Amino acid sequence: MPPLSEKVNILNLIRKEKKSQSAEGAKIFERPREYLISILERLRIAKLSGVALPFFMDNSNIASMFEMLDSSNKGSISFVQYKEALKTLGLYTEGEVLKDDGHGVTFEQFRNEVNKRTQEIWSAF
Repeated sequence: MPPLSEKVNILNLIRKEKKSQSAEGAKIFERPREYLISILERLRIAKLSGVALPFFMDNSNIASMFEMLDSSNKGSISFVQYKEALKTLGLYTEGEVLKDDGHGVTFEQFRNEVNKRTQEIWSAF
């Protein structure tokens, strides 16, 4: 485990990064390679220090994705859309069996499943 001073430095780095998140969207498009390197560096630091891993997708991102899929504003998406969204997010593997109850997937179900699967991936680190 790193010394306390190193953890404090890491936490300060994370705080600084959070302050610049508003400009981060622009960085992604202007310098995608550097942006991805910074993301990987943050993951490495978090893993080495024992600090909680950064979460890159929040509920507003999940809501935006759901709204794009639910273009008719029914309040639910089809099972096929749900499965494809999980694939797109890297949260579904081929051959995995998902249960389709025939009623569609609501936003709450979608959000809960995305959050659950994301946490499972992070806990593997």
